[in-house]
Amino acid sequence: DHQVFYSWMMADEEQFTTEKISYIADHAVRPPVTVASVAAAFITGMRDYRKLLPFCLLCLCLFLCLTSRKGKVLPLLVFGAVLSVHLAFIAIQRAPARIVSPHYVLGILLLLLMIDYSAFGSERLGRAKRTACGAAAIAGVLVVFLLNGLVAQTTYNVTRDKYACFVALDNYIVEHKDSVFLSSVYATAGAFRGYSIFDAPEQGKLENFSSLGGWQVKSPRYFAFKRRYKMENMFLSLTDKGVYLIDRQRPELIRNYLWENYGIRTRAEKIAGFEGVAVYKLHREKPSRPGRSRLSRPKVSGNRAAALVVWRGIDYN
Repeated sequence: DHQVFYSWMMADEEQFTTEKISYIADHAVRPPVTVASVAAAFITGMRDYRKLLPFCLLCLCLFLCLTSRKGKVLPLLVFGAVLSVHLAFIAIQRAPARIVSPHYVLGILLLLLMIDYSAFGSERLGRAKRTACGAAAIAGVLVVFLLNGLVAQTTYNVTRDKYACFVALDNYIVEHKDSVFLSSVYATAGAFRGYSIFDAPEQGKLENFSSLGGWQVKSPRYFAFKRRYKMENMFLSLTDKGVYLIDRQRPELIRNYLWENYGIRTRAEKIAGFEGVAVYKLHREKPSRPGRSRLSRPKVSGNRAAALVVWRGIDYN
């Protein structure tokens, strides 16, 4: 349950009640957060130009503030605050570009307001220093934007090639309108990157496709999809005729989930593959025992409780 929950596959409303989600959150075993791990994640994250660009602009604004102002403390505090927010989000494992970028934008705006622009027109800095600062500012902005353009273009081309398999998968789904496809959340995450921003998909193109969780859970589209295909439980529907599972690897996680919670033993048959993502059919086999609910377990504490929550795979073969 822990592994399924942290994979965002929460379409099983019978299992993922408020009480169970709270239990998982309280007893889950999380990887330790260290200074080294946060620093490594920060450096690795700068490969994303959406983080690198605002960080470079923030550093450039700090340089101009320190050069033009007599007081250095306030600009350094703003810079440190923005950097601390970024590191804090990394520590809680919630540091995508869409979350940290707004804080960088706010820091850049504050530093722009703190720059003493009059200093660049007076003799206080000296002619040579003013020229050097102006040249550094112009060169810095040009370099940042040129690098951003090159990195963005390269990333865009590589991404289009990397996610091209999802275009083929979507075409497969469209060609099989008489079937229903349910996907694990991470299997099709970022599928939109396989398309150009100028491509406008047809309305209802993937009406026979849905995810087993993610942001769409309990949305109007989620309930409409379940009503259209008469699904009480999406996970249990995976063994129904004409319903297929989409996953990146062998779907052991979902098979184990069905076994542990509902006592349903399944066999996965690969129907089609698309370079890393595949379509499977789960065939129900004779169950060995009834499923069990996590709430029926006795309440325990400490390391034993944490160990109970961590998902353990079952080797079917």
